[in-house]
Formats: sequence, structure tokens, C-alpha cells
Amino acid sequence: MKKSDEELILHVPCGYKLTFLIVSLTKRTLLIPDLKPAEQLYLLEKLNRLTDRYFSAAMLAMIKPMSDLEFQIYREATSLDPPKDTMHGAASFNVLTNPKVFGHFCTLNPSILAAIKYRETERESRHRDSH
Repeated sequence: MKKSDEELILHVPCGYKLTFLIVSLTKRTLLIPDLKPAEQLYLLEKLNRLTDRYFSAAMLAMIKPMSDLEFQIYREATSLDPPKDTMHGAASFNVLTNPKVFGHFCTLNPSILAAIKYRETERESRHRDSH
């Protein structure tokens, strides 16, 4: 049975929801015109380190840079973290990974949902092949 977009979004682990957003934010940062080559390399290496069994290189490649509106939402969420935050971004994490808020990011940036769907297709394919 095929899952709805809402079900797929709901079942993304919270840590990976943040990973999707960080990838999109980092790709936005890479578009800054005066970014030095060393800074670009640093960010690209960080992106590469985000891949694992759940979050594949193919998914990483699919995600588009964050739009201005997404960035504004992201900044508003991170403003909830106190200046001397001892919770390491817990307030913004809770907002950004909330299924409804994350769903809005998926609507604004369809490449995130496309990557989630890609993962589900790959998972189903592996499951079929193992039976």
C-alpha cells in the first residue's frame, strides 16, 4: 500500500528532518557570490559527511537550496533558542521537526519531499528483493 505524503513526512525521524533542512540551508549558503573556495570546500565536505544508510548521496543530491521564505522561517525558529543556550537548539529543533512545520518546508521546497519519496521507493525495492 502506497503511503500518502503526510504519512511519509510523519515517519521521517526527527533528526533526519533537521538533516534535510541543514542540507537545504547549506546549499543556499554555497550560492553566496563571495564565498571563498576554502569555505565552499569546507561546506561540501560537511555535506558529504551527512550521508549514511538512511540519508543517501542520491537524496543529498536531490535537495535544492532553501528559498528566501524557508530561510525566514528557519531564522524565526532559531530565534527561539536563548542566547546562552545550554539545550543546544532544543527549542528550534522542536519547532523545525514538528510534522506540520516540516510539512510546510516540504511544500515550499518539493525537492525535500522528492528525496523522502526516493528513500521510500528504495526501501520498498530492497524489501521486495529480500523476499
